[in-house]
Amino acid sequence: MGRRDNLFLKEDFEFTIPLDPVDATTTIAGVAKMRRACRIDSVELVSAAGFTGHASNHWTVALKCSTETIGSYTTDSDTAGQGTLAAGVPKTGALSATDSDAVRAAGDVLDVVLTKAASATAFPSSKLIVKGRTV
Repeated sequence: MGRRDNLFLKEDFEFTIPLDPVDATTTIAGVAKMRRACRIDSVELVSAAGFTGHASNHWTVALKCSTETIGSYTTDSDTAGQGTLAAGVPKTGALSATDSDAVRAAGDVLDVVLTKAASATAFPSSKLIVKGRTV
């Protein structure tokens, strides 16, 4: 298949960051390095085994660049539109309210940080799907 024509010199992209099961309090579970300047448009979390949301005992999965959170998903059942993960079903995370957090430079390193709240059970094997476009 040939390369698609650029749409005003911008191309869509998608990549997946695999996440191993985690039980530690805070863990950097995945890393990606941006090859080109881009804008991240969405993050989706897909759990292999599913995970039941809970108001106190939950996990937050955040896509970060240094201290900036680009997007995140929480299994906190009190957070609208988030909470329980069904096995194999993509769930869209919330993007940062600061628009500039979504714009990344070539060479930026993105980390996936999992943070455990209270006594949450182990987080299952999952993947984070990052979608965006070059700028």
